[in-house]
Amino acid sequence: MRGRAPGGGRVASLRVWVEAPDDLRLRRGLDRDGEDAREHWLAWMEAERDHYARHRTRERADVRLDAFGRPVA
Repeated sequence: MRGRAPGGGRVASLRVWVEAPDDLRLRRGLDRDGEDAREHWLAWMEAERDHYARHRTRERADVRLDAFGRPVA
């Protein structure tokens, strides 16, 4: 049957949460995008924090990893 996974499920999904300290996230973003993107990154990080809290994104994840791929509780 089209659109069905084995075992009767319609779709398979895995929610992965990757977390890193703000200073590391900012540094990685600026290393990639340049110092001119600093204000954008700071605004993005604030909006992202609010979004994730509102939608409980971390709590709904099936797998949680740190910035280096290690499992976290």
